[in-house]
Amino acid sequence: EHLVSLWAESLLYRGAEVYVAAASGSTFVPGIKHVDTGEIGDFVQSERRALGIYQHLLPAIDVVVDFSHSHWAMREFYIPAVCFTWHDPAQMQPPLPNYNVLALSEWQRVGLHAYQKINARVFDCHCGLVRVPEHPNKSFMFIGRAVPNKGMLEAVMMCKEMSVPLNIVGGLGPNDDKSYQDKVVSI
Repeated sequence: EHLVSLWAESLLYRGAEVYVAAASGSTFVPGIKHVDTGEIGDFVQSERRALGIYQHLLPAIDVVVDFSHSHWAMREFYIPAVCFTWHDPAQMQPPLPNYNVLALSEWQRVGLHAYQKINARVFDCHCGLVRVPEHPNKSFMFIGRAVPNKGMLEAVMMCKEMSVPLNIVGGLGPNDDKSYQDKVVSI
C-alpha cells in the first residue's frame, strides 16, 4: 500500500485527479480520493468486491494503474490501464489481462511468457537499488510480504553479510504468520 500511496502522491503532485481503491483504514494525503473497499480479507474476494464498489467510476477515468493481484477491472472491461505484476511467475500464476502487462525485470518478463504465455513489457523502476545520501551506491530495497517464499530473510542476510543497508517495504497479509516477520526483524 505504501508504494501505491507514493504513485498516487506523484500523480496528484502533477495535477491529476487521483482515486485509490483500498481497504478501510487506509490513509492518503489530502487530495487523494479514497474509494473504500471495506475490510481486508481474502485478497481475491476483497478485490472482486472492490470492483463492484468503484466500477461506476471507470468510464470517467483516463487511465487505471492497476497494482492489484486479480486485475478484475482490466480483465472484465477493456479500459485504458497498465497492469503491474509483483509475483514470481513460476510460483504464482494469477489470471492477468491480455494487454499492457508490465514486468519489473527481464527475468519476470521471460517467466510470464514461459508460464502464462503473456507478452509483458519491462518497466524499469529501479526498485531493487535505491540511492540514499549516506550510501550513494550501496543501498537495496526489498518490496513484498513478510512470508518465507518472498525472500525477505534472504535479502536481510545478504545485505547484512555485505554490510549494505536494506530498506524494507512490506508487511503481513491478513492470514500471514507473524513469527516469520519477527524472525527477520530479530536478525
